[in-house]
Amino acid sequence: MPRSAPLPPVRGDPHHARLTELEALRGIAALVVFSGHFCEGLVPRVTASLEGTVLFAPLNGPAAVVLFFVLSGFVLTLRPLQARGWGPLVVQGLKRWPRLAAPVTMAGLAYALAAMIGAFPDASEFVAKLPPHPPAYLFWGQAQHNAQWGDVLGEASFGTFMHESARHNGVLWTMHWEFLGSFLALCSAAIMLLKLPMALRAAMFTALWVAAAAYSPWLIAFPCGVIGAVLHHSYGKRIRIPNWLAIGMLVCAAVLLSWDSRTQIGMWTWTGSLGFAARLRLWIVTQTLAACLCMTVALGNPTIRGWLASAPGRIAGQLSFAFYLVHLLILCSFSSWLYILFLPAGPGLWSGAGLFLVSLIAAALLATPLMLFDQWWLSVIGSTARTGIRALGVIARGRTQAGRPPLA
Repeated sequence: MPRSAPLPPVRGDPHHARLTELEALRGIAALVVFSGHFCEGLVPRVTASLEGTVLFAPLNGPAAVVLFFVLSGFVLTLRPLQARGWGPLVVQGLKRWPRLAAPVTMAGLAYALAAMIGAFPDASEFVAKLPPHPPAYLFWGQAQHNAQWGDVLGEASFGTFMHESARHNGVLWTMHWEFLGSFLALCSAAIMLLKLPMALRAAMFTALWVAAAAYSPWLIAFPCGVIGAVLHHSYGKRIRIPNWLAIGMLVCAAVLLSWDSRTQIGMWTWTGSLGFAARLRLWIVTQTLAACLCMTVALGNPTIRGWLASAPGRIAGQLSFAFYLVHLLILCSFSSWLYILFLPAGPGLWSGAGLFLVSLIAAALLATPLMLFDQWWLSVIGSTARTGIRALGVIARGRTQAGRPPLA
């Protein structure tokens, strides 16, 4: 999921002007998505050997997407809850689509340009030189028809938000749920801001959550982020999680994150008795719980907070959204070419690790200019939205004063 917005300041926190630990956690989630795609698409035997074990957790990209969704619900609503006002909530809503669409469209341009210059290997040229069943990503980029500029840009700017389209960039299916879930989170926060009895607000919040979950289980995670924001705003400064408890919580999270709903093997064989819909719903609930455990440790354990708030954590957090958007481009072009030219029989342990490291660096380099654009664009739409809200406020006050009777 994608990065939602810069994490808001936390008043009274002497150590962090921003929740940089959650930014870093989002960067780690993006790395998990990259690792999962790398192994699944280029070294599938690694994925097959780890599925059903706790060691699969660092490769579970879909679970990392659920963490993105919980983080979005948290980030989008913490500032309005802190301010106890409607202004930040309206600003978040107004800028949501342009905030997401612009970097997604820029990533689409990168895909289209790569296709135009022949960056994706063509199966007709190399399939005879490779084993009978080459890895999935070697020729996947060329098969996506990314040279069709109109389709690529249409999907990136509009289609993926409305219809869960991901024909050209395989990670864009999340944008549909990110977009809908953002407004679900904002509506949930609006309920919490109403001046009504707490019991009534809780009932309204629950009803909205149940309705959203009935529409799609992918929306379950966002209200959990809102609850996390409420709890952090009220109690976050007083929570200190000791190291032993933090380790236990992370171990529990790793066990939950080892479940891939697409396969029912190993310690998760028992889930094969569930129907698809029930299994998906239960899987999302467990991954949401794992995400909440990780976020709680990141915010409440001083040691983990210090690690995540370090320079590498900040850089990973800043790169996370751009990295997420373009990493498949690297895997399907640069990494696939390296595989075909130097590892046609398949990578070994050290050559596979080298390919992973080089691909990771290439993806980070490609993501850097998109990150800079994203930061600039976010500042533009943020200031524009705030200016618009202030202008509407001035107009409203002017009309109110004009409607008052003159003083005697």
